[in-house]
Amino acid sequence: MIKVKVSKLSMDFVFVFHVSLGVLASSILFGCSLDRKSVVEAAPATEDVKAISCLGRIVAGEGALKIAAPPQAIVSELRVHRGSRVARGDVLAVLQEYAAANSTLYEAEQQVAVAESTLTQVKGPVKPALLAAQQAVVARQEFTLRNAESDYERKKKLFNGKLIALSDAETAEANFHTAREALRHEQYVLAGLEQVRDVDVDLARKKLAAAIAARDVASVQVERTRVKAPMSGTVLEVFARAGEMVSPDRGILDLADTANMFVEAEVYATDFPRVREGAKATITGEAFAGALSGAVTEILRQAGTSTLFPIDPASSPDNRIIKVRIRLSPDQGVERLSGTQVSVRIES
Repeated sequence: MIKVKVSKLSMDFVFVFHVSLGVLASSILFGCSLDRKSVVEAAPATEDVKAISCLGRIVAGEGALKIAAPPQAIVSELRVHRGSRVARGDVLAVLQEYAAANSTLYEAEQQVAVAESTLTQVKGPVKPALLAAQQAVVARQEFTLRNAESDYERKKKLFNGKLIALSDAETAEANFHTAREALRHEQYVLAGLEQVRDVDVDLARKKLAAAIAARDVASVQVERTRVKAPMSGTVLEVFARAGEMVSPDRGILDLADTANMFVEAEVYATDFPRVREGAKATITGEAFAGALSGAVTEILRQAGTSTLFPIDPASSPDNRIIKVRIRLSPDQGVERLSGTQVSVRIES
Protein backbone atom coordinates (compact mmCIF):
# COMPACT_ATOMS: atom_id res chain seq x y z
CA MET A 1 0.00 0.00 0.00
CA ILE A 2 1.40 3.31 -1.14
CA LYS A 3 0.78 6.37 0.92
CA VAL A 4 0.36 9.66 -0.91
CA LYS A 5 1.12 12.79 0.94
CA VAL A 6 -0.74 15.82 -0.35
CA SER A 7 0.44 19.14 0.81
CA LYS A 8 -1.70 22.22 1.31
CA LEU A 9 -0.08 23.84 -1.69
CA SER A 10 -1.11 20.95 -3.90
CA MET A 11 -4.69 21.15 -2.69
CA ASP A 12 -4.75 24.83 -3.47
CA PHE A 13 -3.50 24.18 -7.02
CA VAL A 14 -6.18 21.52 -7.59
CA PHE A 15 -8.85 23.88 -6.38
CA VAL A 16 -7.66 26.68 -8.64
CA PHE A 17 -7.45 24.31 -11.59
CA HIS A 18 -11.06 23.18 -11.08
CA VAL A 19 -12.23 26.76 -10.73
CA SER A 20 -10.45 27.75 -13.95
CA LEU A 21 -12.01 24.91 -15.84
CA GLY A 22 -15.40 25.96 -14.60
CA VAL A 23 -14.92 29.54 -15.67
CA LEU A 24 -13.66 28.44 -19.10
CA ALA A 25 -16.62 26.16 -19.60
CA SER A 26 -19.02 28.90 -18.58
CA SER A 27 -17.32 31.31 -20.95
CA ILE A 28 -17.58 28.91 -23.84
CA LEU A 29 -21.26 28.32 -23.20
CA PHE A 30 -21.90 32.02 -22.73
CA GLY A 31 -19.91 32.88 -25.82
CA CYS A 32 -21.85 30.45 -27.92
CA SER A 33 -25.08 31.94 -26.73
CA LEU A 34 -23.73 35.43 -27.54
CA ASP A 35 -22.63 34.35 -31.02
CA ARG A 36 -26.00 32.81 -31.67
CA LYS A 37 -27.71 35.96 -30.46
CA SER A 38 -25.41 38.11 -32.60
CA VAL A 39 -26.17 36.06 -35.68
CA VAL A 40 -29.87 36.40 -35.01
CA GLU A 41 -29.59 40.13 -34.46
CA ALA A 42 -27.33 40.64 -37.54
CA ALA A 43 -29.59 38.69 -39.86
CA PRO A 44 -31.76 41.67 -40.87
CA ALA A 45 -28.63 43.66 -41.95
CA THR A 46 -27.83 41.49 -44.97
CA GLU A 47 -28.46 44.42 -47.33
CA ASP A 48 -25.57 46.41 -45.75
CA VAL A 49 -23.23 43.60 -46.69
CA LYS A 50 -24.29 43.92 -50.35
CA ALA A 51 -23.48 47.66 -50.51
CA ILE A 52 -20.15 48.68 -52.02
CA SER A 53 -18.02 51.06 -49.99
CA CYS A 54 -15.14 52.94 -51.57
CA LEU A 55 -13.43 56.30 -51.79
CA GLY A 56 -13.92 58.94 -54.42
CA ARG A 57 -13.33 62.54 -55.40
CA ILE A 58 -15.80 65.31 -56.23
CA VAL A 59 -15.32 66.66 -59.77
CA ALA A 60 -17.09 69.33 -61.79
CA GLY A 61 -18.42 68.03 -65.10
CA GLU A 62 -15.71 66.07 -66.90
CA GLY A 63 -13.09 67.64 -64.65
CA ALA A 64 -11.08 70.85 -64.76
CA LEU A 65 -10.16 71.94 -68.29
CA LYS A 66 -6.83 73.75 -68.67
CA ILE A 67 -7.18 76.68 -71.05
CA ALA A 68 -3.91 76.83 -73.00
CA ALA A 69 -2.25 79.41 -75.26
CA PRO A 70 0.38 79.37 -78.05
CA PRO A 71 3.99 78.74 -76.91
CA GLN A 72 5.64 81.67 -75.09
CA ALA A 73 2.42 83.70 -75.23
CA ILE A 74 2.11 86.72 -72.94
CA VAL A 75 -1.25 87.81 -71.56
CA SER A 76 -2.14 91.39 -72.48
CA GLU A 77 -5.60 91.50 -70.94
CA LEU A 78 -7.36 89.04 -68.61
CA ARG A 79 -11.13 89.44 -68.80
CA VAL A 80 -12.15 86.98 -66.06
CA HIS A 81 -11.22 86.23 -62.49
CA ARG A 82 -11.45 83.32 -60.10
CA GLY A 83 -15.11 82.34 -59.73
CA SER A 84 -16.30 84.01 -62.94
CA ARG A 85 -19.10 82.22 -64.78
CA VAL A 86 -18.64 82.25 -68.54
CA ALA A 87 -20.58 81.04 -71.56
CA ARG A 88 -19.22 79.14 -74.52
CA GLY A 89 -17.41 81.54 -76.87
CA ASP A 90 -16.76 84.29 -74.29
CA VAL A 91 -13.30 85.89 -74.51
CA LEU A 92 -11.27 84.87 -71.47
CA ALA A 93 -7.97 86.60 -72.27
CA VAL A 94 -6.30 88.70 -74.98
CA LEU A 95 -2.67 87.97 -75.83
CA GLN A 96 0.08 90.50 -76.51
CA GLU A 97 0.20 89.79 -80.27
CA TYR A 98 -3.42 90.91 -80.74
CA ALA A 99 -2.66 94.49 -81.88
CA ALA A 100 -0.22 93.43 -84.61
CA ALA A 101 -2.46 90.60 -85.80
CA ASN A 102 -5.48 92.90 -85.93
CA SER A 103 -3.56 95.44 -88.05
CA THR A 104 -2.57 92.70 -90.47
CA LEU A 105 -6.19 91.64 -90.70
CA TYR A 106 -7.31 95.21 -91.48
CA GLU A 107 -4.74 95.47 -94.26
CA ALA A 108 -5.85 92.15 -95.70
CA GLU A 109 -9.49 93.27 -95.67
CA GLN A 110 -8.54 96.39 -97.63
CA GLN A 111 -6.74 94.27 -100.21
CA VAL A 112 -9.90 92.20 -100.62
CA ALA A 113 -11.91 95.38 -101.17
CA VAL A 114 -9.45 96.56 -103.86
CA ALA A 115 -9.54 93.18 -105.61
CA GLU A 116 -13.34 93.17 -105.60
CA SER A 117 -13.42 96.65 -107.14
CA THR A 118 -10.94 95.62 -109.82
CA LEU A 119 -13.02 92.59 -110.75
CA THR A 120 -16.16 94.72 -110.96
CA GLN A 121 -14.35 97.24 -113.11
CA VAL A 122 -13.04 94.58 -115.47
CA LYS A 123 -16.42 92.89 -115.85
CA GLY A 124 -18.49 96.04 -116.05
CA PRO A 125 -19.11 98.21 -119.15
CA VAL A 126 -16.88 101.23 -119.78
CA LYS A 127 -18.35 104.62 -118.98
CA PRO A 128 -19.17 106.67 -122.10
CA ALA A 129 -17.22 109.66 -120.83
CA LEU A 130 -14.09 107.53 -120.31
CA LEU A 131 -14.44 106.03 -123.76
CA ALA A 132 -14.88 109.49 -125.38
CA ALA A 133 -11.84 110.78 -123.53
CA GLN A 134 -9.68 107.96 -124.80
CA GLN A 135 -10.93 108.49 -128.34
CA ALA A 136 -9.90 112.12 -128.07
CA VAL A 137 -6.44 111.06 -126.91
CA VAL A 138 -6.09 108.80 -129.96
CA ALA A 139 -7.17 111.60 -132.29
CA ARG A 140 -4.70 114.01 -130.74
CA GLN A 141 -1.92 111.47 -131.02
CA GLU A 142 -2.78 110.90 -134.70
CA PHE A 143 -2.42 114.65 -135.32
CA THR A 144 0.92 114.67 -133.51
CA LEU A 145 2.10 111.76 -135.61
CA ARG A 146 1.16 113.52 -138.86
CA ASN A 147 3.07 116.61 -137.85
CA ALA A 148 6.10 114.57 -136.81
CA GLU A 149 6.01 112.66 -140.07
CA SER A 150 5.81 115.88 -142.14
CA ASP A 151 8.66 117.41 -140.20
CA TYR A 152 10.76 114.33 -140.66
CA GLU A 153 10.16 114.21 -144.46
CA ARG A 154 10.99 117.92 -144.81
CA LYS A 155 14.22 117.72 -142.81
CA LYS A 156 15.29 114.57 -144.59
CA LYS A 157 15.14 116.47 -147.92
CA LEU A 158 17.00 119.38 -146.44
CA PHE A 159 19.71 117.07 -145.15
CA ASN A 160 20.01 115.39 -148.54
CA GLY A 161 20.53 118.88 -150.00
CA LYS A 162 23.15 119.52 -147.35
CA LEU A 163 21.17 122.42 -145.99
CA ILE A 164 20.89 121.17 -142.36
CA ALA A 165 23.07 119.20 -140.05
CA LEU A 166 22.75 115.46 -139.57
CA SER A 167 21.66 115.90 -135.95
CA ASP A 168 18.59 117.88 -136.96
CA ALA A 169 17.52 115.14 -139.36
CA GLU A 170 18.05 112.42 -136.71
CA THR A 171 16.01 114.40 -134.16
CA ALA A 172 13.12 114.70 -136.57
CA GLU A 173 13.29 110.96 -137.28
CA ALA A 174 13.27 110.12 -133.56
CA ASN A 175 10.24 112.34 -132.96
CA PHE A 176 8.42 110.59 -135.80
CA HIS A 177 9.07 107.10 -134.41
CA THR A 178 8.09 108.20 -130.85
CA ALA A 179 4.81 109.67 -132.04
CA ARG A 180 4.00 106.50 -133.95
CA GLU A 181 4.61 104.26 -130.90
CA ALA A 182 2.56 106.58 -128.72
CA LEU A 183 -0.35 106.33 -131.13
CA ARG A 184 -0.19 102.54 -131.05
CA HIS A 185 -0.28 102.58 -127.25
CA GLU A 186 -3.34 104.82 -127.10
CA GLN A 187 -5.07 102.70 -129.70
CA TYR A 188 -4.45 99.59 -127.57
CA VAL A 189 -5.95 101.35 -124.57
CA LEU A 190 -9.01 102.32 -126.58
CA ALA A 191 -9.44 98.76 -127.81
CA GLY A 192 -9.18 97.49 -124.24
CA LEU A 193 -11.91 99.86 -123.14
CA GLU A 194 -14.19 98.82 -125.94
CA GLN A 195 -14.08 95.09 -125.07
CA VAL A 196 -13.98 92.88 -121.94
CA ARG A 197 -11.38 90.18 -122.24
CA ASP A 198 -11.92 86.85 -120.50
CA VAL A 199 -8.27 86.70 -119.54
CA ASP A 200 -8.57 90.01 -117.66
CA VAL A 201 -11.63 88.77 -115.79
CA ASP A 202 -9.86 85.53 -114.89
CA LEU A 203 -6.81 87.41 -113.66
CA ALA A 204 -8.95 89.71 -111.54
CA ARG A 205 -10.75 86.74 -110.02
CA LYS A 206 -7.48 85.04 -109.11
CA LYS A 207 -6.23 88.22 -107.45
CA LEU A 208 -9.45 88.39 -105.45
CA ALA A 209 -9.12 84.74 -104.35
CA ALA A 210 -5.55 85.36 -103.21
CA ALA A 211 -6.64 88.43 -101.24
CA ILE A 212 -9.44 86.47 -99.55
CA ALA A 213 -7.02 83.68 -98.60
CA ALA A 214 -4.64 86.21 -97.07
CA ARG A 215 -7.53 87.74 -95.14
CA ASP A 216 -8.58 84.32 -93.80
CA VAL A 217 -5.04 83.61 -92.60
CA ALA A 218 -4.92 86.98 -90.87
CA SER A 219 -8.30 86.28 -89.26
CA VAL A 220 -7.00 82.98 -87.87
CA GLN A 221 -4.00 84.78 -86.41
CA VAL A 222 -6.31 87.24 -84.68
CA GLU A 223 -8.38 84.40 -83.24
CA ARG A 224 -5.22 82.80 -81.87
CA THR A 225 -4.61 85.95 -79.84
CA ARG A 226 -8.12 85.96 -78.34
CA VAL A 227 -8.58 83.00 -75.99
CA LYS A 228 -12.23 81.95 -75.87
CA ALA A 229 -14.13 79.62 -73.55
CA PRO A 230 -14.69 76.21 -75.22
CA MET A 231 -17.67 75.55 -72.93
CA SER A 232 -19.87 77.17 -70.34
CA GLY A 233 -18.57 76.91 -66.80
CA THR A 234 -16.83 78.53 -63.87
CA VAL A 235 -13.22 79.69 -63.59
CA LEU A 236 -11.66 77.61 -60.82
CA GLU A 237 -8.15 79.09 -60.79
CA VAL A 238 -6.11 81.67 -62.72
CA PHE A 239 -2.42 81.00 -63.47
CA ALA A 240 -1.43 83.87 -65.81
CA ARG A 241 -2.46 87.50 -65.47
CA ALA A 242 -1.79 90.59 -67.57
CA GLY A 243 1.90 90.87 -68.38
CA GLU A 244 2.75 87.27 -67.46
CA MET A 245 3.95 84.53 -69.80
CA VAL A 246 1.67 81.49 -70.00
CA SER A 247 3.18 78.32 -68.57
CA PRO A 248 2.85 75.35 -70.96
CA ASP A 249 2.10 73.08 -67.99
CA ARG A 250 -0.55 75.13 -66.18
CA GLY A 251 -2.02 77.22 -69.02
CA ILE A 252 -3.92 80.45 -68.43
CA LEU A 253 -6.66 79.13 -66.14
CA ASP A 254 -8.75 76.13 -65.12
CA LEU A 255 -12.37 76.01 -66.28
CA ALA A 256 -14.99 73.49 -65.14
CA ASP A 257 -18.71 72.84 -65.53
CA THR A 258 -19.84 73.38 -61.94
CA ALA A 259 -23.49 73.20 -62.98
CA ASN A 260 -23.06 69.41 -63.24
CA MET A 261 -21.24 67.93 -60.25
CA PHE A 262 -20.06 64.32 -60.11
CA VAL A 263 -18.16 61.96 -57.86
CA GLU A 264 -15.51 59.74 -59.41
CA ALA A 265 -15.53 56.68 -57.17
CA GLU A 266 -12.71 54.13 -57.22
CA VAL A 267 -14.32 50.68 -57.05
CA TYR A 268 -12.08 47.65 -56.60
CA ALA A 269 -12.15 45.22 -59.51
CA THR A 270 -13.46 42.49 -57.19
CA ASP A 271 -16.57 44.60 -56.48
CA PHE A 272 -17.02 45.71 -60.07
CA PRO A 273 -19.51 42.94 -61.10
CA ARG A 274 -21.96 44.28 -58.50
CA VAL A 275 -21.96 47.84 -59.86
CA ARG A 276 -24.74 48.84 -62.23
CA GLU A 277 -25.74 52.06 -63.90
CA GLY A 278 -28.61 53.80 -62.17
CA ALA A 279 -27.67 52.48 -58.73
CA LYS A 280 -28.23 54.94 -55.91
CA ALA A 281 -25.22 56.24 -54.01
CA THR A 282 -24.66 58.03 -50.74
CA ILE A 283 -21.64 60.30 -50.30
CA THR A 284 -20.17 61.58 -47.05
CA GLY A 285 -17.14 63.68 -46.31
CA GLU A 286 -15.45 66.02 -43.88
CA ALA A 287 -15.87 69.09 -46.09
CA PHE A 288 -19.66 69.17 -45.77
CA ALA A 289 -22.34 68.25 -43.29
CA GLY A 290 -24.73 65.39 -43.75
CA ALA A 291 -24.76 63.14 -46.80
CA LEU A 292 -25.08 63.76 -50.53
CA SER A 293 -27.23 61.69 -52.83
CA GLY A 294 -26.59 60.64 -56.40
CA ALA A 295 -26.81 57.86 -58.95
CA VAL A 296 -24.29 55.95 -61.03
CA THR A 297 -24.35 57.34 -64.59
CA GLU A 298 -21.19 55.89 -66.12
CA ILE A 299 -18.84 52.98 -65.53
CA LEU A 300 -15.46 53.47 -67.13
CA ARG A 301 -14.33 50.64 -69.38
CA GLN A 302 -10.68 50.51 -68.35
CA ALA A 303 -9.15 49.43 -65.07
CA GLY A 304 -6.36 51.42 -63.47
CA THR A 305 -4.52 52.10 -60.26
CA SER A 306 -5.85 54.17 -57.43
CA THR A 307 -5.09 57.88 -57.28
CA LEU A 308 -6.36 58.11 -53.71
CA PHE A 309 -4.20 55.36 -52.19
CA PRO A 310 -0.43 54.96 -52.53
CA ILE A 311 0.55 52.14 -54.88
CA ASP A 312 1.74 49.01 -53.09
CA PRO A 313 3.98 46.89 -55.38
CA ALA A 314 3.25 43.80 -53.27
CA SER A 315 -0.52 44.15 -53.50
CA SER A 316 -2.61 41.71 -55.49
CA PRO A 317 -3.58 42.59 -59.06
CA ASP A 318 -7.20 42.14 -57.96
CA ASN A 319 -6.84 45.39 -56.01
CA ARG A 320 -6.83 47.42 -59.23
CA ILE A 321 -9.72 49.85 -59.43
CA ILE A 322 -12.34 50.86 -61.96
CA LYS A 323 -13.69 54.40 -61.85
CA VAL A 324 -17.41 54.92 -61.56
CA ARG A 325 -18.97 58.32 -62.20
CA ILE A 326 -21.84 59.30 -59.94
CA ARG A 327 -23.99 62.30 -60.83
CA LEU A 328 -24.89 64.28 -57.73
CA SER A 329 -28.40 65.57 -57.29
CA PRO A 330 -28.59 69.30 -58.11
CA ASP A 331 -28.53 72.11 -55.56
CA GLN A 332 -26.53 70.29 -52.91
CA GLY A 333 -24.02 73.13 -52.45
CA VAL A 334 -20.83 71.37 -53.50
CA GLU A 335 -19.90 73.57 -56.48
CA ARG A 336 -16.82 74.85 -54.61
CA LEU A 337 -15.67 71.44 -53.38
CA SER A 338 -14.16 70.15 -56.63
CA GLY A 339 -11.26 67.82 -55.83
CA THR A 340 -12.46 66.99 -52.31
CA GLN A 341 -12.02 63.35 -51.22
CA VAL A 342 -15.20 61.63 -50.05
CA SER A 343 -16.47 58.25 -48.92
CA VAL A 344 -18.97 56.53 -51.21
CA ARG A 345 -21.56 53.84 -50.57
CA ILE A 346 -23.15 52.34 -53.69
CA GLU A 347 -26.20 50.11 -53.49
CA SER A 348 -25.88 46.90 -55.46
